[in-house]
Amino acid sequence: MSETNKQGLSKYIPQEIKDRIIKNSYHGCVICGNGLYDFEHIIPEYSEASSHQVDRMALLCKHHHGEVTNGSISKSKVFKAQQKPHNKTRLANREMGQFVNSIGIDVIMGINEFINCQNVFRIFGVNTLSVYKSENEFNPYVINCSIYSNSRIPIFEIKNNEIIVDVNNEFRGTLNGNKIKIEINNIFKIKIDLKANKNQKEEDKDVLNITKFFLTNGNSTFLLNEIGQIEINGSPIQKLYVNTAIYGIVF
Repeated sequence: MSETNKQGLSKYIPQEIKDRIIKNSYHGCVICGNGLYDFEHIIPEYSEASSHQVDRMALLCKHHHGEVTNGSISKSKVFKAQQKPHNKTRLANREMGQFVNSIGIDVIMGINEFINCQNVFRIFGVNTLSVYKSENEFNPYVINCSIYSNSRIPIFEIKNNEIIVDVNNEFRGTLNGNKIKIEINNIFKIKIDLKANKNQKEEDKDVLNITKFFLTNGNSTFLLNEIGQIEINGSPIQKLYVNTAIYGIVF
C-alpha cells in the first residue's frame, strides 16, 4: 500500500499538526469522546487532500471512523461534530476527580498487586501495556499497547492513544474517563477501571484495577481467571506482589 496519495501527500502527519487536532477535538472522538482514536480527513478525503489541514481534520474512534468509511455517517455530520466536539460539553474533570502524578501506577489484577509500576506488562518479549498520566482533563491517561504474533509481526498497536496498527481490522476499544476496554477477536481482551480515590495502603496514588485479561500469541496463553489468579497455559501461579519496578508483569 502506498505511503502517499495521488496528490503526493504522505500518510505521516507531523506531530505539531497532530497536537493541534487533538487539542481542537478535546482529546477524543468528536462524536462520542472515546480517547482511543484515528485522525480523519473530513473535507477533502485523504485521497484528494494536498495537505494535512488542521481545520479540516478531526479525531474519530475506530467505530465512528468505520461508519464514515461505509457511509453510515456523513462527512457533514463529522464536520458539525468537529465544530462542537463531544468532550467540549462534557465536564469530565468533575466526573472523574483529580488524578495525581506519581512514580508509577499501582496495579491491582485479581489477587495480585504491582506497586509503582512504570509499565503494566511485558509479555512474550513485548511491552504489551503501559498507562501514563496525561495533563488533559477529558481523558487523563495515555495508553500504549502493542500486540505481536509469535513471528514478531505487529498485529495491533496503540501509541499515545492513537491507533497505529490494526492488521485484521478487528479492534474494538474505548477510553472514556476512567474506564478502558480493548478487545481484538480471539487474541487480546482487557478491561480496566482507573481509580482516582486514595489507595487503601498509601495516600494519593492512582490505582489501575484490571478486571479482565486474556492474551494469546498462538503458542502461549496468559489470562486472569475467575478467582483472580494469573494463569499461563492453564497453570495458575501464586499471588504476586511487586513493589517499584519498571514492569509489573514480565513473561
